Amino acid sequence: MTDSTINAAAPPQQATQDHRHYLRPHYQPGIPAAIEVPDAPLSELLETAARFYPDRVAIDFLGAAMTYRELLEASERAAQVLRTSGVCRGDRVALIMPNCPQHAVALYGALRIGAVVAEHNPLAPAEEIRSQLDAHGARVVIVWEKGVDLVTDGAAGSRAGDVLQGRTVFSVDLSAAMPVRLRAALRLPVERARQQRAAFRAQSLPAGVRSWDREVAGAHRIPSRFPYPGGSDVAVLLHTGGTTGTPKAAMLTHTNLRANANQAIAWVPMLHEGGENFLCLLPFFHAFGLTFNLFCAVQKAATQVMLPKFSVDQVLTAHERRPFTFFVGVPVMFERILDGAQKRGTSLGTLRYGVCGAAPMPPEVGARWEKATGGFFVEGYGMTETSPIVAGTPMGPSRRLGALGLPFPSTDVRVVDPEDPDPDREVPDGESGELLVRGPQVFA
Repeated sequence: MTDSTINAAAPPQQATQDHRHYLRPHYQPGIPAAIEVPDAPLSELLETAARFYPDRVAIDFLGAAMTYRELLEASERAAQVLRTSGVCRGDRVALIMPNCPQHAVALYGALRIGAVVAEHNPLAPAEEIRSQLDAHGARVVIVWEKGVDLVTDGAAGSRAGDVLQGRTVFSVDLSAAMPVRLRAALRLPVERARQQRAAFRAQSLPAGVRSWDREVAGAHRIPSRFPYPGGSDVAVLLHTGGTTGTPKAAMLTHTNLRANANQAIAWVPMLHEGGENFLCLLPFFHAFGLTFNLFCAVQKAATQVMLPKFSVDQVLTAHERRPFTFFVGVPVMFERILDGAQKRGTSLGTLRYGVCGAAPMPPEVGARWEKATGGFFVEGYGMTETSPIVAGTPMGPSRRLGALGLPFPSTDVRVVDPEDPDPDREVPDGESGELLVRGPQVFA
């Protein structure tokens, strides 16, 4: 590998599963050179977790718990709501909300019937979101109450036009997923409660907006005989523009995402099925947060401790209630959690694994994390178009802070001349080049 690379190109070919092709002498013991590439839907992950660990807590949201049995049942009711709303296989369903149980329910419900989930940043400008909706053509939008204005046209309403622009819009009440005591506190007639309520709830909603929470709660579960999508079907659209471009939608298939989940889990073979607590801070509209939390965590039947936004106080309170064992984040999150825990006197000793991506981790912060947790800290490299992980530093003593690491199982990388990107001819060591990636996680 060279010291610097430019734009990533990702040939769509799926890598062969010949283990002799993927010789990885620097892998940790027990890490496979190649992984199984499932030709199966993502919804199978949740069904399997619910079958073997039905009473395991799947989601902890501010202290409110949802088991894997409950998550599966809710997602199957959500699938039926979408089906009866006219969503068919291949149709786009837009999700615009923070991390919350309703996000997981909507995602798995849409995936179950073969719909394509289009993820959106709930804090993006209205103009950007409306442009993305027009581009992918979703006719059904599931949006948190505070974001309904992002997808409605108030001017159309003033002209007696269609405020919803011909779309079916469901609103999500984040407070509906909170513990009873927090919901009750939001209703108190005091200024602090009014401010907190205003952060989660809209004062009013346009006519025609339907309640997602109410309709899912009252729906029947989708029949088990309803056909599943195929592994090669597009599952998710994730918007990416790098640091300079206008966001474009990368199409990721069920197989792309399941393969990357298998690769990530193979990289950390010490994870205990049905015994881990994942801290879910990275947003689900980001590939890093989506794959590690909603797919890897479910595949390992882990508990996902969700928060609607990053707050160090809320993180440490949640950790004291349900100690985390695994955390995937960006450098600033690691540093602020370390500082907050030190100030508060909270032990981070249960956090055996930390994975950082999206930006380089300062080596001193990585070293502090390992000292505070007693566990390993590694870095990953990837991009939205690769579901997202391509490479990672080893989860063991041989890892080197500040490095991109080694290619994941079943993944080939080459650094080539950007003017003549021939995958059979790499640039010499020490020269800049373009990074080519080939593997089952590369987008459709």
